[in-house]
Amino acid sequence: MPTVGATRSEICNTRAMVEDSDLDDPRTAVLNGLAGEPVGLWLGIAISAPEEWIHRRVETISFVDTTTVRRRISVDLTIGSHTPRMDVHKSSVRLVTLALLEKRPLASLDVFDERGKTLPVLTTRQNGAIAGHALCSIAKALSAGADTTSIDADLRAIAALPKIEAETARSKLVETLKALPVGSPLRVLINSVFFQDFLRNFAQNFILITLVPSEPGSRRILKFSYLSPVEELSFGWRTSLAKSMGWQPREFNLTLPGLVNSESYHVEIQVPDGVAVDGAVLFERGLDTTTAEEIPDDHLGEFSRAGSRSFHFHASGKGTEAAEVRLWVRIAREGWLTAAAIASIGVAVVAVANAALLHRLISSDNTATVSTDVAALLMGLVAVLASFAVRVGEHPVTAKAVFGVRFVTMLSVVTPLVGGWMLAFGPRGAALQATWWGLAAFAVGCALIGVAAWVGPSPVTPSS
Repeated sequence: MPTVGATRSEICNTRAMVEDSDLDDPRTAVLNGLAGEPVGLWLGIAISAPEEWIHRRVETISFVDTTTVRRRISVDLTIGSHTPRMDVHKSSVRLVTLALLEKRPLASLDVFDERGKTLPVLTTRQNGAIAGHALCSIAKALSAGADTTSIDADLRAIAALPKIEAETARSKLVETLKALPVGSPLRVLINSVFFQDFLRNFAQNFILITLVPSEPGSRRILKFSYLSPVEELSFGWRTSLAKSMGWQPREFNLTLPGLVNSESYHVEIQVPDGVAVDGAVLFERGLDTTTAEEIPDDHLGEFSRAGSRSFHFHASGKGTEAAEVRLWVRIAREGWLTAAAIASIGVAVVAVANAALLHRLISSDNTATVSTDVAALLMGLVAVLASFAVRVGEHPVTAKAVFGVRFVTMLSVVTPLVGGWMLAFGPRGAALQATWWGLAAFAVGCALIGVAAWVGPSPVTPSS
């Protein structure tokens, strides 16, 4: 959100221009997706100083699969007296900005009020038009009312175009402003971090605006949810192998566009059954005032209580340009992993015992087959262990996390089956003995892998 580098005088100047305008006049409201200058100025204030009307944000993030999360956000706010109004089907509604979201198609977007009633949102074209007016209005306010006609088209393009094209337009505009004569009133824009912040945000993000039938001063709780991509960090096949075996935690990176200057902000990240949080760090991302680009900044919070199913963070009165969470998850010890480790150990014990007592399972002349009781025991053990290795309907994140351990467990399960077949149909004498000791060694190796996965990696130390 555009907050870093914004001076109090810059915000107050734009606020004064809005307060001198009659935003309750329907002629200044949104008509066919277009906004007047006062509406654009109001949006600038709403985005740059959200703590003045947003009291609390609560965000819950849950994994849908290995590449997608669902974000559910509730916003506790007060409808401002200068919130733009428009008439729709003879009803008066207010234009409320909920968030700045990255320019990309939003999947499964739902917006509703505290009673669960669905609220409409503006279209992409309407959002782009309003954001363009906001940039033009703020540019005019910061340049002391100078004529901005020469850059208005570029400003509107930055707001309306997709992210890549908008970034190209932003770079072009910055170069245009730098090339202006020294005495040009528009040169103030190139030195205003506040304005450059708006340019970058509107190039990368769009405004989520909903229409709310409400009067000024009303306290409302509005909610919205959508699907968002999540990035899993990867560092080569060796690391991927170690993660699949449970020897290293899996690492995810999530952005938090909702962490803004509200009075209070709370986020909870939930992980699926079968995995647990091993550690988490909340990073603030600042702004390089020379390049107007995001840079890593200080930690806002840490979490390192291994074994938890969720990560919580609360901020009060803390504003930040942007934030991201680095989240480490590991296979949960309880449930399948414990059963798999015990099963692997059981297979190893049976395999070693059978190898050591092989002479008792066959006749002295090495010709008789294994007894039916022993064969039934081995096959029954296979069936029991197989039930631990396969789980239908498992969450994709959990399935990926346990893939390596599950594969090793499946191989371990095969050991008594191979041993039983060798007893019934395989060679006799030294060859049979060597085969069984080989199977026993393999089973012990699988058991050690299962135990190592159960012990898990050392808990992540976020500050490291």
